[in-house]
Amino acid sequence: MKLAIFDWNGTLCNDRDITYFGVVKIFNYFQITPPSAKTYFREITADYMPFYYQHGIPETASTQKLNEIWTDHFKNHSVGPTLHKGATSLLFSLKRNWWRLAIVSAQTEALLSHQIKNLGLSDCFDFIRGDSKNKKIALAETLQQLEVKAEKTFYVDDNDKGIQDANGLGIHTIGFGGGWQSTKQIKAAKPKFFVDQLEKINSIAKQLE
Repeated sequence: MKLAIFDWNGTLCNDRDITYFGVVKIFNYFQITPPSAKTYFREITADYMPFYYQHGIPETASTQKLNEIWTDHFKNHSVGPTLHKGATSLLFSLKRNWWRLAIVSAQTEALLSHQIKNLGLSDCFDFIRGDSKNKKIALAETLQQLEVKAEKTFYVDDNDKGIQDANGLGIHTIGFGGGWQSTKQIKAAKPKFFVDQLEKINSIAKQLE
């Protein structure tokens, strides 16, 4: 059995601009000057609350409250997120070649499901897991639940910490340079493979079969 796991935000989902607008809304709610987009995308990880606290959000602010602001922003934005170029064709190509598909994301479960449905991908994935602040635990539990070995799995992420967590589990990692973080930052995490276009993952999948 072969398994392809994808991060969502910035990896399959082309949501850089709308995401940063959401960050600004959170800081505006607390009347605090937001960090720059460059700072946000460089520092943010799946475990996102420490970032907000470090940049001035009061520690009395709960994850639930920030997620309420976040979800309201995404659901009421006039233009929702789109998929990165080549994402749909990649996913269906993998399915045709008998890869099981999964998403492991820090995005809230409800919003993740909402976005996937709106983008017409509800039937594409075998497994979807949101609210994954600890990617290493989430990835390990995904392998266990789907009964797939790490060496039969690849994981695609545009975040250095996510890549490092997957590396630690022995999963084949693919760094994606078209998302939130810079190519330099992603490559520093030492993914096994690096791509700047999602379509290039097809050739990597063939190598791993």
